[in-house]
Amino acid sequence: MKLFISYSRDDKAWVYELWRVLRDEANHDAWIDRRLVPAQDWWHTILENIETCDCCLYVMTPKSVESIYCQAELNYALALNKPVLPVMLKPCDLPSELSTRRIQYQTITDDMNLDRVLFRVSQGLNDVQIKLLRNEYPARTASRPPVPEPEKKPEQVSEVFMLAEEAASENNLSLAEKLFQQVINADPQGWGLAAADRLAEIRFERDRDRDYANIVQMANNPAHVKGARAAAKMFSQKYGTAHDPKSVLTGLLNDAVVSPPLSKVEVVAGPPVPPKITNPEPKPVESLPAKSEPAPGTRMTDSKGITMVYVPAGKFMMGSNEQDDEKPIHEQIIKAPFWLDLTPATNESYARFIAEGGYRTQAFWTPDGWQWLQDQSPALLRVVGGGKKGAKDYPTLTAPKQPRVGVTWYEAYAYCQWRGGRLPTEAEWEWAARGPENRIYPWGDEFVSEYVIYGQNSGNKTAIVGDGIRREGASWVGALDMSGNVWEWCNSCYGSYPFNANDGRESTDDGNRTRVLRGGSWFNDSTVLRAANRLRLAPGNENFDLGFRSVRSS
Repeated sequence: MKLFISYSRDDKAWVYELWRVLRDEANHDAWIDRRLVPAQDWWHTILENIETCDCCLYVMTPKSVESIYCQAELNYALALNKPVLPVMLKPCDLPSELSTRRIQYQTITDDMNLDRVLFRVSQGLNDVQIKLLRNEYPARTASRPPVPEPEKKPEQVSEVFMLAEEAASENNLSLAEKLFQQVINADPQGWGLAAADRLAEIRFERDRDRDYANIVQMANNPAHVKGARAAAKMFSQKYGTAHDPKSVLTGLLNDAVVSPPLSKVEVVAGPPVPPKITNPEPKPVESLPAKSEPAPGTRMTDSKGITMVYVPAGKFMMGSNEQDDEKPIHEQIIKAPFWLDLTPATNESYARFIAEGGYRTQAFWTPDGWQWLQDQSPALLRVVGGGKKGAKDYPTLTAPKQPRVGVTWYEAYAYCQWRGGRLPTEAEWEWAARGPENRIYPWGDEFVSEYVIYGQNSGNKTAIVGDGIRREGASWVGALDMSGNVWEWCNSCYGSYPFNANDGRESTDDGNRTRVLRGGSWFNDSTVLRAANRLRLAPGNENFDLGFRSVRSS
């Protein structure tokens, strides 16, 4: 069956997994807009796939119900009399277009694994297929809707802004320009101000990259080298010399002969495979107290110069009654104390990890993580100046003191190994956030927007972290930004409660199992910022709101 999947992009990690199993395990011809095509083709491609599908799979969440794109996709599918199978991923109101038609939806609960999800969806698709055979959905014609334009509503303009950022991150500048302009038109004094700044940056970068490409082309032609030198001088005056990915400007400005790209390239072999290690104990830190246990929240600086806080052993009530995957509430005993990073890992510290060989040292990585890294950097790209050198960067999220985002679980694990530590278990993370008082939020039981960076006050980006910043929102041990700013990877594989660290969920041997993240992010609303809230993603997922922090045993 040919399927069109409609979804909100903040749920894309889960939806991509659903798309994969529908395609690979159920043999459906499922289509999803995994990549944003150029501006003139983007909306045309979506509508074309709705027109040719047998069924529209509509993934329902509060965000998708509000999405102007999902609304337009749903309305067009209904206008064409296409079967629609709603799948409720997160609790939300059924759109009026569906409720009036009495369309049955499939509910996905948090305790379902992908096999169970596939079974539920397949049940619904089987019913649709029977109705198609009975000709209960005769084809209709309808006019194609134009590209949706946002109204001056925060949820609409922020959706278009984030789609524009995604397009920009994929170097799809024509689409990014169009979408940022939509934001400016809809909300000129609000989100439009940020969009105008980004639009100016994109146009500057587009012009710079175009001029640079022309210089490289001239430099590779001996007959045009003199022209390339003149152009390089003009370029340096207009843009500076920092942008020089092919290292041609220095040679031209110094009247040097520029070698053709990729000449005399040396293939960098991977390091020898060392004996396997599993969460080695960190080296003792001289500054730790030796005779008595530190008080909760005591600070120390590790060998990399990063501040950590002391979290004692203890017990608390883990989970809540808010979501099914947070049940049942159960007593959890933290048997061993540990040290926890004061803040999420920053771009600054992650850059040092890279500089000290983080992406070249196999001992830091799990076997699956190392294989993932090789898959990202095939042999053809493992050249001087090529290959994967770090986590994915996102515009406006790369300042030194901003949390490091775009990090997969594999990369977070490797960084922690470089630090001499590890990722926290899910129970350790919640204990450090909630403490013996079982707080709802790290600071207490009432939500205070000033204590946290989230969708309503983030300005559409992460905020810098550090000692003394948002100190009112600290947890009982003084850990900062445990709620909001970035989701934080835990070591734990996703599993049902009660939590049991000895049931295999802390294994790193199976690096492809779904892992847990905690804390919510700058992109989320307040409903997910509770300390007990859980998110699950495949370990290879990367996004603009995924970060982490490290722990080490005491």
